[in-house]
Amino acid sequence: MITVYIADASSLSLSMLDKYLNNLPAYRQQKVLSIKAVPARKLSLGAGLLLNHALKEHNIKSASAKFYTNDFGKPYLKNINIYFNLSHSGKYVFCAISNTEIGCDIQKSNAYYNFDIIKRFFHPAEQKLILTKTGTEQKKLFFRIWALKESYVKNIGIGIAHTFKNFAVNINTANVTIAEKQKIHSYYFIEYCSADYFAAVCTNQKCIKPCLQWVDIKKLLI
Repeated sequence: MITVYIADASSLSLSMLDKYLNNLPAYRQQKVLSIKAVPARKLSLGAGLLLNHALKEHNIKSASAKFYTNDFGKPYLKNINIYFNLSHSGKYVFCAISNTEIGCDIQKSNAYYNFDIIKRFFHPAEQKLILTKTGTEQKKLFFRIWALKESYVKNIGIGIAHTFKNFAVNINTANVTIAEKQKIHSYYFIEYCSADYFAAVCTNQKCIKPCLQWVDIKKLLI
């Protein structure tokens, strides 16, 4: 069972923080308040509201649920067979829910990047592949691989700085695979893309690609 949600959070305003912040789980409130940049703070609020909606659809009330975080800050629900993950970029917030570990990421594909970022965070095999492309094709490939990598890292619950360069995403096969130290890991990827965004979900279970559930953020502001 995997459900994937997305919402346009561009209608949120800074004035809504005080009004709706208390609707979020305590861990999410802390995360929102720790963000200094206003656009990112609004997105973090939107992600929290989307999580509330997603959990409610799975008969879980965020207000009464007990959230914990692992050593790298990944949140989880203890003693409940529901796993979730959040991401946001540009104007969108993104959420994946599953009955097994899950990771998700969304990337706005016209954001800034350069060779130093590629060299710092990408496996040599990925660097080689990205650098065979130029212009728009290179940018699209960069953000597609980034979304896939981050969804995997968020699935296993380890920070980017610890693992991002140590494994390679292989997109030149029928199914995306992860290779680390010559070992192929058994993870599955679901991808969504538009003209300006790439999104990926990393799961431990093989499944039919779920349809994106579009949520009207305004209907969550109650």
